[in-house]
Amino acid sequence: MLDHIKTKDDFIQFVSLLRDNLAHKPEEWENRALADYFDAMEGWMQDMDGYYQNQNKETPAEASWQLFASILMAAKYYE
Repeated sequence: MLDHIKTKDDFIQFVSLLRDNLAHKPEEWENRALADYFDAMEGWMQDMDGYYQNQNKETPAEASWQLFASILMAAKYYE
């Protein structure tokens, strides 16, 4: 799904789906509390160069709707 986020509307739809996922499947979330989620978001952003290297991808040079979505998704799981 992240690969298909190109526009603001795509991102809005993604955020809606992410919110619904938390409401209906909280067991899938490592970071359910807002403070934990923000901590994970910060940690992932600090380490994201390594993530992209491990995926054999280039780290994005500029922010995009897709990058914002990737950050939000990563914070769901990141420890």
